[in-house]
This record gives sequence, structure tokens and C-alpha cells, in this order.
Amino acid sequence: MHRACSLSMPFPDTIAGLLRADPIVVTGTGCVSRAGTGTAPLWEAVHQGKPGGRSETIALPQGTVDLPAALAPPPAHRLAGKVDRSVLFALAAAAEAWKQAGGETIDPQQRAVVAGTSRGPHHVWTHTENLLRNGRKLPPRLATAGTLAALSGAIAAEIHAHGPGFTVSATCASGASAIAAAAEMLLLGRAGIVVAGGAEAPLTPAVILSMQSTGLLGTHEDPARACRPFDRTRDGMLPGEGAGFLVMERLSHARHRGATVLAQLSGWATAVKGEGRAGVAGDGHALARVMQETLATAGLPPEAVDYLNAHGTGTPLNDRAEAAAIRAVFPAPPPLSSTKAVTGHCLGASPGMEAVIAVECLRHQWLPGSVNTTEPEFDLPFIPAPGRPGKVRHVLSSSLGFWGFHAALLFSSPP
Repeated sequence: MHRACSLSMPFPDTIAGLLRADPIVVTGTGCVSRAGTGTAPLWEAVHQGKPGGRSETIALPQGTVDLPAALAPPPAHRLAGKVDRSVLFALAAAAEAWKQAGGETIDPQQRAVVAGTSRGPHHVWTHTENLLRNGRKLPPRLATAGTLAALSGAIAAEIHAHGPGFTVSATCASGASAIAAAAEMLLLGRAGIVVAGGAEAPLTPAVILSMQSTGLLGTHEDPARACRPFDRTRDGMLPGEGAGFLVMERLSHARHRGATVLAQLSGWATAVKGEGRAGVAGDGHALARVMQETLATAGLPPEAVDYLNAHGTGTPLNDRAEAAAIRAVFPAPPPLSSTKAVTGHCLGASPGMEAVIAVECLRHQWLPGSVNTTEPEFDLPFIPAPGRPGKVRHVLSSSLGFWGFHAALLFSSPP
């Protein structure tokens, strides 16, 4: 007979000690979003509070449908047509981050890659099914392009990484889970530098129709207002696509090679808490737990957080649970907003994109506004759009998704 036991978990304290000795820092960022390819276009859209929703025509088996979405312009790459759309996004975002970090002088065996995605190479899978349905021969490239590991594998090939590499999937927390895994890899000394983040291109018939059938998609006569996070009138999310990646390393490593430090990853936590397939408890206790553990890892009290970038999808259940979690963690909640009305909800890529936004908040000392949140349902200090300047030292970013996957990341000003 097995006896249940309760253990005190020392992990946050242990990690906090390691981080005090030699912090983990960000030396590069890269992004592909509705605003275009690059961190600068994304930040400009966030800074201006520019909604990303547009009416897009999506091809479905029974015809076409027009719906609000935040499609990203596909970047040019020699592998276009040979890999999934999500991989093209990942390659462009990772390349920007890698170039900014100046990692070419680092031993390839010390270079690592961790990529996150919820839906994987869905465009390749859809294309494969269409070819089979029409009795067409499958091109050999689909054997490799149809793997989840194509994301991390393509980036590794691009930057000549010969160290550890893998793809993680934790639904809408995937990008944050990838960054957390990369940070722990650095703590263990398994790599000297890691490219980590998330990428997603989920706007395929199967994904769109499943979202429609469950009532997840936001509606409004103005597509730019389809996503209304935490608003009394909210009725769903704005589907989007894109990628966000960071380059991370230990502070001693960055200083030794003379790299510019953009920010510090001072805390993180992940958890899976099954509350049914939707994975969200009404009181938000699982999200509260990962935010509290993140603060404990960073060795910071709740009042140290200057800005909270909320998951804020605009769906009734998610926003209600997240509001409850915020109230549970923060006696006096910090200024907060959701940037998903700007970027769209890019599923597993969203945490990576929001990590890039967090770094930019620290760099520009700017608190982004919660676009389209004009009638807040919850008594929380939402920042009106487009935002405002402010002293920003610590930024907390939260994520959650189906099957109970939760994550939080805490970024701080450079040491």
C-alpha cells in the first residue's frame, strides 16, 4: 500500500541562490507579429496601443469565412515552401535575437535551442491530408517538415547549435515553458547560451473550426475590437500567429564576451493543474501558485512588481480566473494590461512574444495600455490605452492554457 506524503519543495530557494551568484540575462530578442518582422515593429504597435485585429478571409473545406484575426506577414527565407509557416516565423525571430546577441563567437557545442508550440506544424499536416485525399504523391520534405521538432531543429541548423535542443508543448504556456526550461539548462551548466521562445501558425481549418465550435472566437462589428480583455462586453479571443524568441546566458558569460545585457530573467515557474480539459479553475489558484513561486525564486515581494503583463485572452472564463489569481497574489495589485488585442492570441507563441514585450518595457520604461478594455469588469488597476511612462524595474508575465498548463516569467532591469 502506498502512503501519501507531503514534501517541502526547496526548489525556489535553491534556484534563487544560484541566480544571486550568477544571474541569467537576456542578450537578444526577436519577434514576428501582426506588426511585421522584428522587435521594433511589435514594440511600436504596443507603444501606440494599435489593435491588431483585421477582417481576414480564411479558407475552409465548405468555402471561405471572414473573421477577425491577427495574421503575420510571412518573412522571406530560403526554406519557404519547404517548412511549416510557424517554422518560418521561428527562424526569423530567432535570427534577429541571435544577431543582436552576437553569439557567433561561441563554441557551437555550447549553443542550445528550446522552442515551444501548442499546435505544431499544422499547415504541413493540413497540406499532407489534402494531398492524400486527392490521391497525390507526398513529397519527401513532408517527412521532416511534419515533425514538432522542426521548430528547434531548423533554428539549431540556422545558428549551428550543437548543444542540447528540443521542442516543448504546453498549450498556450508553451513559449514560457521553453524559456523556463532554457533557464534551468543554463543553471545546470548544460549550455553557455540558449535561444528560447515560441512560434505558432494555427489558423488552419481544423483549428479555426474547433475554436468556433467551442465559442472561443471574439466577435464585434469592428474587427479591431474583437478582443476586449477583462472587459464587461468581452466574448472571446482574437486568433493570431507569430513568434517571439530570446537569447539567454549567465551574466558572467555575457560579461566575459562583452555582450550587451538587455534584461535579467530573475524568476520563473511552471505547473500543470488539471481542471478538466479547459484546465482553468474559477478561483485561479493554479495561476496564483506559479506567480507566487516565480516571486519566491526571484526573492522579491509582490509589491516589487511594477507591471503585470496578463494572459488576458478576452474569453469570459480565462479573464475571470486570472483576475481572481491576481487578487490572491497581490494585496495591492500592480498596474496591469493585456497586449493580446495588439498581437492576437498566438497560442504557444504568445508567452514568447510577451517576454519580448516585457524586455522592451524595461528598456523603454513604458507601461503598455490594455487596448479595448474600456469597461473593466474587475476592480484592478488596468492601464488605459495606449499606456504611460513609468519607473519599471520588474515585469511579471503570466500564461495559462488547456489541460491546466500554467507559467509565469519575471523580468528585471539588468544587474
